[in-house]
Amino acid sequence: TPLYSSAASDVYKRQLHEGFAMSTFGDITKRMQCIIGADGEQFEHDHGRRARENEGLESLKASLQLAIDLEFSTIPPYLMALWSIKDDQDPAAASIREVAQEEMLHMALACNMLTGIGGCPQISTVPPTYPTKLPGGLHKTLSVDLEGLNDESLITFMTIELPHRLFELDDRDDWDANRLTRIPRATDNNTTIGEFYECVAETFEFLKPDLNQDYQVTGPLAWSNIGDVRSVKWAIKVISHQGEGSTETPFEHDNDTTDLAHFYRFEELFMDCLLYTSPSPRD
Repeated sequence: TPLYSSAASDVYKRQLHEGFAMSTFGDITKRMQCIIGADGEQFEHDHGRRARENEGLESLKASLQLAIDLEFSTIPPYLMALWSIKDDQDPAAASIREVAQEEMLHMALACNMLTGIGGCPQISTVPPTYPTKLPGGLHKTLSVDLEGLNDESLITFMTIELPHRLFELDDRDDWDANRLTRIPRATDNNTTIGEFYECVAETFEFLKPDLNQDYQVTGPLAWSNIGDVRSVKWAIKVISHQGEGSTETPFEHDNDTTDLAHFYRFEELFMDCLLYTSPSPRD
């Protein structure tokens, strides 16, 4: 695969020979954690700092290509659900449209991060086909297809967007109990998108690579070039908060209650209700 250099280190070659495949979010997350942790220190002791940095850089390239594949794979299903709504001014259409546009932004930011560290985003070589499994082994039992907006597609969308930390909302007594039981919940067996991106940010922080802004894209759905680790952390924060919510609320920003994160937008549609911040002290 062109994502890896021919000068891969001995440990990487050995892991490939032993069947270690950086093909899932879980695999790549573990690999990056090894590189920046104690295993990486031992590897650096045996092979030198440059070899450790090369390992980290190749893992970052693989992880960002996988992120691009994932973001790309969500856009057609979200657009198909959007286009099935007859009134494109309906609040449901507006909410799904914003989610789809934010996924385009996430894909562009991931492309810019990959380009910045010397990678070349692969987009047209293997475009997604449907029905499909999500790239990177995310939610392995989930099958994603192109279909109109309905209960099953909304359950699929909520599963895709499962947060690392799921906020349990108050005042659900008047909600349909049967429908509540169908809302997916995170489990210990899932590596969520947010957890994966957190590890990407930690690896960037550890390596502090130079980022080249040539050939990066900008525009309405690609807000910024990525030129340093600070802008990497900003981009990942945008991706994580829009998808999963801020660290304190199900909204994209701690002090803004106008834009729900993706999971909760789909939860609103599935439960046919509006989520809002209570004016009471327990909000």
